[in-house]
Amino acid sequence: MSRKLLVAFIAILAVVSFVGTASALHTITDEVISVNPPWQELTINISGFPVTFTAIDRATMDLAAVQPGDMVRVATDSFLSDFSPVNHHESGDWKAMAESITKLFAGS
Repeated sequence: MSRKLLVAFIAILAVVSFVGTASALHTITDEVISVNPPWQELTINISGFPVTFTAIDRATMDLAAVQPGDMVRVATDSFLSDFSPVNHHESGDWKAMAESITKLFAGS
């Protein structure tokens, strides 16, 4: 009986670790280029390339606190390699989602 319990425990750990990896957020810190609260959008400069994020969940409230020129930290579930200009499509089907936006102050 204890062997079955051990196998079940290992299986549960494997599932939990996979789910945690799949939902991990990445953070990106850079300068705000533009903010569009009615459209819930924030555009920041990432390595010289403008990336527009659609704010979701609590990030929509964070938009009011930032303006162009501010440094921000954006939490996103998009992969960093997605932000390459090679992956940008003019058709508009390429979207990055911001789950949180934090305004950084001098010395942060």
